[in-house]
Amino acid sequence: MTRHHVRSPDHATKPSLDWRVDVGWLVLIIVVALFIRIYLPWPLVYTGTHVNLFETDAWYHLRVIENLVAQFPHKLLADPYVLGGQAIRLPPLLDYLVAGTAWLVGLGRPSATTVTTVAVFTPPVLAGLTILVVYATARRLGGRLAALIAATLAAILPGHFLDRTLLGYLDHHALEALVSTTLLYLIARGLSQERRPLRSAVGLGLALLAMRLSWTSAAMIFAIVGVWLAAHLALQSWRRTGSGTVHRTVGLAATVALALTLAFPGVEPFGVYLGSIALGLIAGLAIIAEAARLGLARHWWSPRDLVAAAVIAGSAAAIALPWLFPGPVGEIRAELSRFGLSQVLTSVSEARPLFMYEGAWSLHPAWEFFRTGFLLGLVAVLWLAWRWWRHRRATDLLLVVWTVAMYAATIGVNRFGYYLVPAIAIAGGALCAATLEAGRRRGGWQQRIAVILIAGGAIGLNLGPTVEATIRPASIPGSWLPALEWMRHHAEEPFGDPDYYLARYDNAPLRTPTSTVMAWWDYGYAIMAVGRRVPIANPTGFGAATAARFYTEIDEGAALALLDEQRSRYVLMDEQLPLSVRPNGALFGKFQSVAETAGVASSRFFDVYFIRDQGPSRPIFLFHEDYYRTMAFRLGVLAVQGYGRQSTSVVTWQTEL
Repeated sequence: MTRHHVRSPDHATKPSLDWRVDVGWLVLIIVVALFIRIYLPWPLVYTGTHVNLFETDAWYHLRVIENLVAQFPHKLLADPYVLGGQAIRLPPLLDYLVAGTAWLVGLGRPSATTVTTVAVFTPPVLAGLTILVVYATARRLGGRLAALIAATLAAILPGHFLDRTLLGYLDHHALEALVSTTLLYLIARGLSQERRPLRSAVGLGLALLAMRLSWTSAAMIFAIVGVWLAAHLALQSWRRTGSGTVHRTVGLAATVALALTLAFPGVEPFGVYLGSIALGLIAGLAIIAEAARLGLARHWWSPRDLVAAAVIAGSAAAIALPWLFPGPVGEIRAELSRFGLSQVLTSVSEARPLFMYEGAWSLHPAWEFFRTGFLLGLVAVLWLAWRWWRHRRATDLLLVVWTVAMYAATIGVNRFGYYLVPAIAIAGGALCAATLEAGRRRGGWQQRIAVILIAGGAIGLNLGPTVEATIRPASIPGSWLPALEWMRHHAEEPFGDPDYYLARYDNAPLRTPTSTVMAWWDYGYAIMAVGRRVPIANPTGFGAATAARFYTEIDEGAALALLDEQRSRYVLMDEQLPLSVRPNGALFGKFQSVAETAGVASSRFFDVYFIRDQGPSRPIFLFHEDYYRTMAFRLGVLAVQGYGRQSTSVVTWQTEL
């Protein structure tokens, strides 16, 4: 008797139906994400007469991309428009991605408008791709519902991921978020495809290489991968099934990325050796793990022997490596120094520790930047850790280590929130889906509470702040654009030839500029990209001390001598450089940072006192004579508003303990 297996129509069509439903929801989610990132900030980027960019470094990316398009595929490595011809260490992948797309769209001869348009739209497009990867990762780690919720959270959560993916935010951070999330997805896939390690290793190796080409400090991400692999080997080994063979996949992937880096050194032109060291350590850890597995299987040693050997080897390495390899160890210390407090952190807001963002320790910045997403991610990490402890799912451990690492990075340097938000979305999506499923099983008021918590707390409370975050100041005031445009066409050519801006510079010695522009370092890249002139200072901090000397100078003759020394034909000022007191009593302006850079105590220019009236004490700022004599005040206030007469006041004060 022959038996025939007949599949149920429901089972035959359900996967296809699920996929269609998911595609529909994903399209809607991405449309919402693009609406937030493109339509809302549109008037701030397209001002009517000029295109403005959202971030200071974005102007230099545009500068590099314009030169790359003109000299494709040769990338600018030394720049005469940077005073001294220094090379700006920008990772190359974003610039090649934008320039290559513009080159294809323009059929090999793209116009300046085409290049700028592709550049401006790249960040939101990268956001859409990241949301797709978030969905794929969350689906593998938590199922369909978790994936859709995770994609929604990635689309609407406020924070640095939203900021870095807005229209006109042309920086490599959006690409970093995409590539790092892709790494997480590929590692998760490798955990479930251990029978095909070679296939998984090639894709993961290319992703590791892409990460290295997306960020010069990609070693931080490699370190996270290494920490996870060590934790996986140590904690999953005690299971009956052991830790599996994923270490082979990761180790082979690191070897592939390292081999490609060494085989094509020109692809990463800046020689950041720390990335190679990190990849080598991952490959070495995988080799040690495989040797340990074989030794245990053949009874060459016991687990206790391995633990003792690991402790001894680790201690010996910690002592010996600084003596044997001082250069690489110094580079590691330099990378770790970004997480410490310094004067730079007080002037570069994105580099400040999260809880010190406002100058004093406070939890408020976590709420201000991430709203309920920050707390959702923390709860999700605790829940995932509990679930791993109960079921020992390797993917749960991966997500816990990854998300905790992103929290640590963001707390140390707040801008790393663009790594944190996708991690929060994936972990939070899994928690939200589990909460909804638990509510559905119980039914009644518990189901309604679960829906309210997810729809209101995780999504609804974040929509308003997300919309508000798209209305933010551009990198330079809009009034600067016409001035820089005028400078481009009327000011003295620093190299005698306007075509030199798009020239290839590695064929001949760099020319020395005959003129420069005195400006504070915030505006250096915009002066290059829009004005096509050579600024004294740029956002790397190069030349900032010289500019600070000029703006804090109180002697007019000394200020003119400094301008002659630097061959500065023009001085640029804006309303943000001098100090002003807002109606709420807050002190506003960049002059205090300028004074610190010049090595002059701000007390030379002003003091703060507290005045008592009917209410609580409130601060009041009293400016000294030297402040009114600085070039910043003379050019930024008196030259614009002129002199005026005010009544004279007598101030008395007393010191209280």
